[in-house]
Amino acid sequence: MNFNWNLRIELVKRFGSQVEAARRLGIREAKLSYIINRHAQPSKREREALENAVGKAVVGKLLNETGEETRK
Repeated sequence: MNFNWNLRIELVKRFGSQVEAARRLGIREAKLSYIINRHAQPSKREREALENAVGKAVVGKLLNETGEETRK
C-alpha cells in the first residue's frame, strides 16, 4: 500500500482536514501530502510536529510502515 491512510485519518480526526492539519502544524500542505503518500520523509521538525499532534507512538508506528527506523 502506497498511501498512508492511517496517518491521514489521524490528522483529519484531529484537525478536520489535511489542509488545516498542514496549516496548524506549520508544514507546507504539499510536503504533508508527500509524507502521507510516502514520497517523502518528514524532517526532524516536521516529525516532531506530527508527534505532538497525534502522539509519538502513533507516528513511529505509521512511519515505520514505510521501512523507516523508529526513533527511540
